Amino acid sequence: MQDVLARTLIFNDEVSLAVLDATDLVREGARLHKTAPAATVAFGKILCIAAYMASGLKSNGEISFSLHGNGSLGNILVSADAALKVRGAIDRPEQNPLLPDGSCDFVAAIGNEGYLKVIRDDGEGMPFTGTSEILRGNPDEDFMGYYLKSEQLPTLVNTAVVLNEDGSVAFAGGIFLQPLPGASEEALNATEQAYNATYFIGEMLAHNEDGTRGDYLERLVAQFGSDAEVAYLTPKYHCRCSRDYIMRKVLVTLPRTDFDELIAEDGKICIHCNYCNRDYIYTAEDAAAIYGEANSANETGNPGANETGNPGAGGTGNPGANETGNPGANETGNPSANDSDNPGANETGNPSANDSDNPGAGGSGNPGAGGSDGLGEPESAGNPSEQSEE
Repeated sequence: MQDVLARTLIFNDEVSLAVLDATDLVREGARLHKTAPAATVAFGKILCIAAYMASGLKSNGEISFSLHGNGSLGNILVSADAALKVRGAIDRPEQNPLLPDGSCDFVAAIGNEGYLKVIRDDGEGMPFTGTSEILRGNPDEDFMGYYLKSEQLPTLVNTAVVLNEDGSVAFAGGIFLQPLPGASEEALNATEQAYNATYFIGEMLAHNEDGTRGDYLERLVAQFGSDAEVAYLTPKYHCRCSRDYIMRKVLVTLPRTDFDELIAEDGKICIHCNYCNRDYIYTAEDAAAIYGEANSANETGNPGANETGNPGAGGTGNPGANETGNPGANETGNPSANDSDNPGANETGNPSANDSDNPGAGGSGNPGAGGSDGLGEPESAGNPSEQSEE
């Protein structure tokens, strides 16, 4: 069974109910970031909340939020879109603060001082930004505080990440109850009772009757006795970056002279993505694919531009390297360093590569540069070691 988020209306259509199974999503996040058990639980709960928040977006909307607490995990950054493609980054995933009973110590992990910042963009050019204080460290309680303070929408959040003995994820998901504006007192009381009854939802869903991830979502929704239509969505951990995308949309914005200088210094250029924890390595052999013949003075179709014996290489009738009609390196159409499609790689030597879609990648020598949304991305540790090309 794949991950699923089920949404419907209950209690005379006065309350929104969402039930989430995000087990595979959290497993992938934990695998990519190599999280310790306590970090897996804290990070996993936040990924679940991101999937829920994204399910309320319009078709082209996006949401991102960051937790800046005083806990050992450091800053945590998560974003998601209306298709429930979720990604996240965590400063110190190796930290493992546990209580004596072996459960996650949220105060030590996330902290009890700091703030939560949320940016929601419904695709209408007017993003909403809300902030609230981190008081208890437990993501469920801190996000309930955010909903109440910043959006005036009292929302009951109950997420759970259940681990196997080896620290792997057995189940991740949760239940979310949100009374609609104008909900009656009867509906509010019923919502509170329903929340208390499902407090141990993680254990309930992880230990399904047949031990598998089966039809428990449908059965759980049915327990509320609603005849309203149920919408099913599929959350997934997904990072937008790729080696080819970075070449076509990011590195091509770097002047060729800067590219050559960086290659001469280190023999390679390393770009690290904080969201998927991958390194992308580029060498001198990649220059042709990055810049193409269009940016070369010796472009095909411009014979002998610099050819010996052709003294008029840049003369009248022979378009020069940057002349109109010869799409050279400086001609309009060469995407700038702040291209809106920039997948988020902050390349060394290109200080303005932090555009609004930056997914949090730090370039070699420039770890953890923050995007223009001001979310303060977690810093990466130095210059990541080279990995094989994917």
